[in-house]
Amino acid sequence: YTYALEDSFVTNVKDSNKLFKATITLVINDEKGQKTLEDNATEVRDTILFALRGLTEDEISDTAVQDTLRTELAQDVNDRLGIDFVVSVYFSDFVMQ
Repeated sequence: YTYALEDSFVTNVKDSNKLFKATITLVINDEKGQKTLEDNATEVRDTILFALRGLTEDEISDTAVQDTLRTELAQDVNDRLGIDFVVSVYFSDFVMQ
């Protein structure tokens, strides 16, 4: 199952004048989890934005960063909400300019 976050994330890149944009869909292993994520959309977005805001240019440019973020963002959201059904993340946008 998936939960698509409606708006893209746009943030400054740490220690840089560049901006980073990502569009994210959460992968969940429980259909009922969609309601939990909807009810806590603000916390989900805040958690993800906080993690993305901490990325440097070098980290965003690293070819492995998306794989790393798939795991880290899922765990961050699970920890913040006290859940365990977010298992991964899909990116449909991943741009730094």
